[in-house]
Amino acid sequence: MNNDLLLALRRQCDFNSLLVSTPSGLRRKNCPFNVTSKYNLKLLKKGAIYEVQFIAINKKLELQYVVNKRPYPYYLFSLN
Repeated sequence: MNNDLLLALRRQCDFNSLLVSTPSGLRRKNCPFNVTSKYNLKLLKKGAIYEVQFIAINKKLELQYVVNKRPYPYYLFSLN
């Protein structure tokens, strides 16, 4: 992934919301929204609820949630 493409993608994306697919259609979750940690990690406790401050992507184009000013892969959490 080159940096120009990543910068262009970041300009086009909305990092303040997430589109969620539900049986009734797409639903937008606006930041901040709550998630539950699926795992115990150094700074996360399994089952604890955290607030997603904004959405980010890394250089590998992986979705990340910014929680307590730190980016984490989205799959570490479940949506509330």
